Amino acid sequence: MPEFFQLLHRNVDVVERKLYPGGVTGGTVSLKCKDLAIINLEIGSTEEFNNVADSIEALSNIGMYIM
Repeated sequence: MPEFFQLLHRNVDVVERKLYPGGVTGGTVSLKCKDLAIINLEIGSTEEFNNVADSIEALSNIGMYIM
């Protein structure tokens, strides 16, 4: 059974993208959190991979732009 979790966008410290090698579509988005947790999201489509990574990066940086 998959493990479900909630993650606050302000807890994400680093978003790393790792495309699958050899022309295979998709990749892994690794989230390194401020509480030292590491969450790996494996995504099968390159477009979805980029959309997810872009969205998480934008959300995790939202506090930097609001003053």
